[in-house]
Amino acid sequence: QIPATGESYGGTGLTVIPENKASEAAAALAVLGYSQNEIAAALKGIDLDSLRLEEIVKQALKKMVKG
Repeated sequence: QIPATGESYGGTGLTVIPENKASEAAAALAVLGYSQNEIAAALKGIDLDSLRLEEIVKQALKKMVKG
């Protein structure tokens, strides 16, 4: 019997439908456990228009590791 409140399967319970490379990169970083503040700081200054999504995520991760 499932309780009326439903079940929790972990995570945020949010479904993210990315609209562009910036939001797709942010969603990928959020899945890895980074906060919205960390993600915003990491994506700042990255050329989101000309880089491929993989490169955007890679550069953001490098910036986060450097701190």
